[in-house]
Amino acid sequence: MAADRGLNEIVAFVREFLEAEAEAARAAVAEPDDDLYLALRARATAYLADITPAMDRFAVPGGIWDQARPDAARNIYPRVLFAVAQGRSAGRSAWKAYVSDLTDPDGFAILDALSTAEIDGRLRIVGRETINPFAGTLEWERTGGTPLRFDGPPDEMRIERLPLDEAHARFLESLAA
Repeated sequence: MAADRGLNEIVAFVREFLEAEAEAARAAVAEPDDDLYLALRARATAYLADITPAMDRFAVPGGIWDQARPDAARNIYPRVLFAVAQGRSAGRSAWKAYVSDLTDPDGFAILDALSTAEIDGRLRIVGRETINPFAGTLEWERTGGTPLRFDGPPDEMRIERLPLDEAHARFLESLAA
């Protein structure tokens, strides 16, 4: 039976993941030492279930990556957490975290909805949906794992901050209404 988890716990979990994800993403482009990269990648993937990190690269224990670009890491930041919604998916508690891109420190727009669920008593990000930038509307495309669909409107939602893009801000406000 799933533990009763509040939005504070989910927000803390997502924030921890976003920090670990940014460290691993910076290492994916800038770290020549494969062992250090693999350690940071393992820390980030501990939050994931059946989904790969947003930024990844090939690495082997003891290896050296000769294409590292330390300057590229300057453009990678922890994603902005805009909101977390709680609902039911197939009758079980589920959450969606709406976040920016790794290169959007100002929080201009939502890029991903990260589906979160409890698996074997532990929270895990189980799916990722990305907004299709070419659709002209907020259309979502599955980009990893198994994104969860709520059985109805969210039961509860907490907006941490609104995106600067007005259409994205209205989208979150409509979910919270």
